Amino acid sequence: MRIFRVAQVQNRVEKLIDPSMIDEWRDLKAHFQSLYDQYVDLIGIFDPHDISHVNKRKELTLKRKEINEEIEKIEEPARKIIRERTQRDRERQAKEREELEKRHDQSKNDTSYQIRIDNAVKEWPTTDNISSAGYMLQDGSLLLFSHGYGNRDMDHRDITEISDELSSGTDGMYQFMNATGAIRLQTQSANYMGFEWKVKPTFAQKRVIMEVTEDQTEIIVDDMGKSYTFDSTWEMAEKLGWF
Repeated sequence: MRIFRVAQVQNRVEKLIDPSMIDEWRDLKAHFQSLYDQYVDLIGIFDPHDISHVNKRKELTLKRKEINEEIEKIEEPARKIIRERTQRDRERQAKEREELEKRHDQSKNDTSYQIRIDNAVKEWPTTDNISSAGYMLQDGSLLLFSHGYGNRDMDHRDITEISDELSSGTDGMYQFMNATGAIRLQTQSANYMGFEWKVKPTFAQKRVIMEVTEDQTEIIVDDMGKSYTFDSTWEMAEKLGWF
């Protein structure tokens, strides 16, 4: 029955329209509820087997028509609001996707962009402790991702703070990795070590990885989207063609 759609539409409208108009819409909702109650009362007194209730039947039909007309009055503005909001959301999302694709392309192919990100990351503190590091740069240096408690306790995505040219979150993190050739590290655990890169590692990076994994029995690697798990440094180096 269409009357049940009133509350659903009303709730959606209340989330979309200007807050100053919500009271007016709620009053309208109360009016519809009153009409609905009258409609239900009519059903209760209408006996389909009693010919004397013909007039009641007509009254019921008219009341239902009135309710349906009022429903249309509220639904059409609601549909318009929803259509306009949906279109704005689509346009915003398309613009965001375009900007994201532009930044991803820059991070891979724009040398000047890559140099700017490289320069920005020079301000980030470094460490000699692999357990405290979040990334390894192409020269083998380690970026500090610890507040001073030994192991890494910062989110890898925090790196996006170095430049407004990086997107926020995971997208910006991968833009940074593409632009700088940095390797993301999961090396704070005593049980395993993990490495992820979007650009082939340099000799300096390979050397550090082989040194820090020498005694590891579980090494997880994400090589430009391909995942591997190795039991030893030598198995890793052989599989990846490092010698």
